[in-house]
Amino acid sequence: MGRDVVAEVGARIAALRQAAGLSQARLADASGMSPEFVSRLERGLKSASLLSLARIAEALGVEVQEFFRFESGPPSRKRALARRVAKLVEDASATEALKVAQVVEVLIGRGKKK
Repeated sequence: MGRDVVAEVGARIAALRQAAGLSQARLADASGMSPEFVSRLERGLKSASLLSLARIAEALGVEVQEFFRFESGPPSRKRALARRVAKLVEDASATEALKVAQVVEVLIGRGKKK
């Protein structure tokens, strides 16, 4: 059973990474790990500590529990990007968040054009 969970978590990390448009090397860099570790983790050959999972989750802009949602299929690229933008807005000041919202509205054609 333990081996199955390790493989499933690894596959889930790989799916989330791909949905975010990141390479293994880029995820490794963003989470402070080696590309070899990320590769072995995604292939289910290595298990990760909670700290490692937290760092990977932060780099992907997801919550750690997302790695354990085995029943759901691979996340859509759109959903992964929405989470990434939401994380950026969450970390921004109120003024910056408002500007982001205005830019997004203009880009998708829902904002008021002056």
